[in-house]
Amino acid sequence: MALEKGYLLYGRYRIDVVLGRGGMGSVYKALDENLGIPVAVKENLFTTEEYARQFRREATILAGLRHSNLPRVTDHFVIAGQGQYLVMDYIDGDDLRSRIEKGNLPSERLAVDWARQICDALNYLHNRQPPVVHRDIKPGNIRVTSDGRAVLVDFGLARLMEGPTTTTGAKAMTPGYSPPEQYGASRTDSRTDIYALAATMYTLMTGAMPEDGLERALGQRTLTPIRTRNPKISTGIAAAIEKALEVLPENRFQTIGEFQKALTLATPSVPQPSAASAPPKKAVTPPPSTATEVPKAATLKIKKPASATVAANSPQKGFPWGCALAGLFMSAIVISAGILFAFRGDEILSLIQSISNLTPAVTANSLTQTALLPTFTVTKMEAPSHTPEISTATLEPTETATPFVTPEGRAQSIAFVSTRTGISQIFSMNLDGTNLKQLTDEAEGACQPDWSPDGRQLLFTSPCDTSDEKFSGTSIFRINADGSGRTSLTKVFGGDYDPAWSPDGKKILVTSLQDGRIHIYLMDANGDNRILLSSETGATEYQARWAPSGDKIVYVKMIGLPIIFTGGIDPQKPWWEEFSVFPNFTTMSPDWSVDDYILYVLGSRQQVVICPMNTRFLCEKRPLSVEYSGTQVARFSPDGQWVLYDMNLKTNRDIYLLPIVGQKEPRRITSDPSVETDPAWRPIPAGS
Repeated sequence: MALEKGYLLYGRYRIDVVLGRGGMGSVYKALDENLGIPVAVKENLFTTEEYARQFRREATILAGLRHSNLPRVTDHFVIAGQGQYLVMDYIDGDDLRSRIEKGNLPSERLAVDWARQICDALNYLHNRQPPVVHRDIKPGNIRVTSDGRAVLVDFGLARLMEGPTTTTGAKAMTPGYSPPEQYGASRTDSRTDIYALAATMYTLMTGAMPEDGLERALGQRTLTPIRTRNPKISTGIAAAIEKALEVLPENRFQTIGEFQKALTLATPSVPQPSAASAPPKKAVTPPPSTATEVPKAATLKIKKPASATVAANSPQKGFPWGCALAGLFMSAIVISAGILFAFRGDEILSLIQSISNLTPAVTANSLTQTALLPTFTVTKMEAPSHTPEISTATLEPTETATPFVTPEGRAQSIAFVSTRTGISQIFSMNLDGTNLKQLTDEAEGACQPDWSPDGRQLLFTSPCDTSDEKFSGTSIFRINADGSGRTSLTKVFGGDYDPAWSPDGKKILVTSLQDGRIHIYLMDANGDNRILLSSETGATEYQARWAPSGDKIVYVKMIGLPIIFTGGIDPQKPWWEEFSVFPNFTTMSPDWSVDDYILYVLGSRQQVVICPMNTRFLCEKRPLSVEYSGTQVARFSPDGQWVLYDMNLKTNRDIYLLPIVGQKEPRRITSDPSVETDPAWRPIPAGS
């Protein structure tokens, strides 16, 4: 029997209203009389020991989670002869199921905004040790608050992945949202959540559930293309959702990050979300108290194909149908027993990454974006006859009190150049502004720091003047992370600069004037065995950076204007290829992420362009600022999820941090009145 209104549970929680009922108990809104705040209380009435174990598992999982798009558990207790209780944050808002039932479907923009938040939560869950797989993502388990925060709830079916041995919650599923492998004895993993997320997006955008995954896997039904149900959905978003709905796990996106990036690249440009729908910022590592916000930047528009036809998913071979059919019979019993109890809900949606078998129907001048797989054909487009323009809206600087997420793991400290001592020197500090150290004391200045892949040593250029872009007579030096052990690596005349350490730490790229021209050279980590890499004797080439594989580079080549190129490092098999697709704009400061994305600074140095390596036409342009300009250096974080760059804010140059997905506002992380530039991420040394 449900607890009555006014009942004081456990001497602390005053029951207010029943939020929902299920076969195992009820969920209540209550008042925590100790703290004076509303809470949600989930009840389990001990119907079986298995349900009690499942409930304890949910409490254990949730107790260790700290994420703004997940509920926070504050209490768990057992009342003998009555039941188990789990107390958590009360999420005030509607779940997506109620929205859909009322026919109140959101715009594509709003749906993807919510999706970005849920993707962040899933990325957090899937990357925990051990990873957590939710296994019950559906509209009823996503709740959206009045300020636009999407929260993923109900972890009763969640599973901890602990290598080949797993600890699971209940073995159950929700038809329409669960993938085929969840019906039988097949192993579930993070791709299970990707499928369910895509099914939730499909339903939210069309008002109809996708055809059941098991029935599609058995060849009994095919997936209705999302644009058949709702032609207003953009082709790229539809293609990404349909890929994530593949019946075979190996044909879906393999990580939630891939799905998130795919949706990001396919999302049509839109104005900044309003306060009611903007994604929240997770307070993982607070920024330094002296940091200031910079103006929000308008998103640039990317043209999309006029039309694209996405084929419905056909039945596929290779799935263990015997297990699936047995599981289907078992699941019917389980569902009829009523163990599927929806707790609360928000929206689960994701964003888009590029796929290797993408077929863009574009030319280098067209600046178009094509849909991303699964299986589709793109209607041929005529390339525009005019040179595309890139524009940004003028936005006023605004301030926000919302906490800002900062990178975790391998990217918590940086090196950078500052003139705070009167001349440019290399400094290091944590991203929150603590542990500031001066690493160099060069009489003629130092600049262009680059860390070794193990984070224990640093390269830099000297002499160096931040107001001068000429590097005649400069040398490359190596120091330890504490500034000791200064060693010169330059053994030629002319001038070496722009050092870049190879991913394995054995080689160094430099730009050099040794033959009187600006060329790229490759040398050993001790400065020996220099090899000319520049593709043409008379070409000006510089700013080389490594691919994560260590066998390719990205660099700038002067052809009237600076253009981004990629190339190999084997002088016996030279190759190079133009990468940037903006022939009438200056491009500079390229970098290559660990997940094979390339970025470069574009135009008036107000925008950074981020492109998949294998599909250079599907680029996202992220404005770095609107009112200000002058970015010289932009660098991916070691995990590829952040961009660190310098920017001239009116008259002061400082270092800023920008996430690849999610939050749109950069964060200023240096604030000294001096010039601060040349940021470089430090990998965390092994064992530290």
